[in-house]
Amino acid sequence: YQDCERAKQQKDALKSLGSEGLFLFSSFDTNNDLCLSPEEFKPLAEKLTGIASVPDFESSEEPDPNSEMLTIEARFQPLLLETMTKSKDGFLGVSHSALSGLGNWKSAEIP
Repeated sequence: YQDCERAKQQKDALKSLGSEGLFLFSSFDTNNDLCLSPEEFKPLAEKLTGIASVPDFESSEEPDPNSEMLTIEARFQPLLLETMTKSKDGFLGVSHSALSGLGNWKSAEIP
């Protein structure tokens, strides 16, 4: 019975999402139960929002005021909408107007 039910869920998911959509969904559904738990959704949410969860760590050491410090600044080329090849109307169902702010994004956010 469970195998039959699972096959029906797979068929319904394929019909609803298409093969590419089901492939993308499956890449986040790590336990293959056709449901995304908050832990499974977390990487997708981080990619969509651009906000990564900060690992919890505490340092008991005070920084040495005489030590050297290295500062790294990230810079990159902003998104070029004409290079997006998945869709002429947008990317994964997202319109070009929704992505327009990424055209001016040239440096990483400072946490």
